Amino acid sequence: MKARKDPGHTQWEEVKKLVPEGNIAFGGEVRDGFHRDAASVLRVVSRYKFAARLIGGGKKVLDAACGEGLGTWLLALECGRAHGVEADEAAVGRAQRNFSDPKVSFERGDFISRETGLWDAIVTLGAVRLAVRDDAEELVEKLTSCLEPGGVAIVGTEAGEDRDGKTREWLEKMMLGCLAHVFMFEEQAGLVRAAAGCPGAYLIGVGCRKR
Repeated sequence: MKARKDPGHTQWEEVKKLVPEGNIAFGGEVRDGFHRDAASVLRVVSRYKFAARLIGGGKKVLDAACGEGLGTWLLALECGRAHGVEADEAAVGRAQRNFSDPKVSFERGDFISRETGLWDAIVTLGAVRLAVRDDAEELVEKLTSCLEPGGVAIVGTEAGEDRDGKTREWLEKMMLGCLAHVFMFEEQAGLVRAAAGCPGAYLIGVGCRKR
């Protein structure tokens, strides 16, 4: 017979366990996102949680374009060790102040031009409009070149109307140029599932076995 749950124990208690001790002060996109639409921040969190579950525990993860580090922190909690790279100096400063645990770290820089070593998994869920970047292909090539054998690359972008409305096909083809196996997912309203072409969904490509 299952024990009854304490009626005073809510799901919020579980959420609080994920938050590091002390005050957390966000700015920039995270702060603006909460003001515009708090659910948008929760959707970002759901994408990182999805990525972390796919990667698994005991792994070393790189978060490219990590922003203010909330997603990097979630990766560290679930996977074991995470390092974020971000070009915005102010965002990196806030990330370093908010998340000081030894299993998570941050540095300022351009991911494409940096030597980052090899990682069990590389995630980029912060480059929201990846499809309109002129260097998108170069970014994905760099991601995969930094993977350990058997490593996983997780790349996300807003679908929108970019790439003549064929963003999913474009992302999948680009990743297949570097990885032998690619699986496409989409996130909508915080739910991540196999890509089905829903309008307005956030696309996530998961690839492994680099060529």
